[in-house]
Amino acid sequence: MLKQKHLVLVMLILAAALSLVSAAFAMTPERETNTALRAKPTPVVYPPLEADFSIYNWRKSETPRDLIGTMTVYAKGGDGHYTFEFIGLRYTNTFDFRWRACSVLVNSLRVRSGDGQQIDLPVWREGLPCPKHWRGEEDN
Repeated sequence: MLKQKHLVLVMLILAAALSLVSAAFAMTPERETNTALRAKPTPVVYPPLEADFSIYNWRKSETPRDLIGTMTVYAKGGDGHYTFEFIGLRYTNTFDFRWRACSVLVNSLRVRSGDGQQIDLPVWREGLPCPKHWRGEEDN
C-alpha cells in the first residue's frame, strides 16, 4: 500500500509538472518560421523633387558696386521638407542675396528634400542693373 501511495504521489507530481510546462508553452507565442508571411513595412515613395525660382527686386547694396536681389524658390515633390542653398549659404524659400553689379550672375541653387532627394538648378542672369552712377554718387 505504501508503494502504491508513492506511485500515486509521483504520478501527481509528474502531472503537475507536465501541466506547468504545457501552460508555459501555451503562453509563449509561436515562432513564425515562414519569413514570407511576416508583415513588412511598406516603404514610403515620395514624388520626384522639382523646383523653380524667380529673382526680383534688385537694389543697391551697402557694399560699393554690389547689388542685393531677392530670390523665391518654388519646390514640390519629395516629402515637403525643403532646404535651399545658394552661394554657399542655407536659406528659407525667400531670401536676399548679394552679387556684383554689372556682371553676369552664374551659380547654382541646390534644393534638398527631407527624404534625401536633391537637385541643382543653374542660375544664369545677364543684364544685371549697372547704373552709370549710383544715387548719391553722382559727379558734381
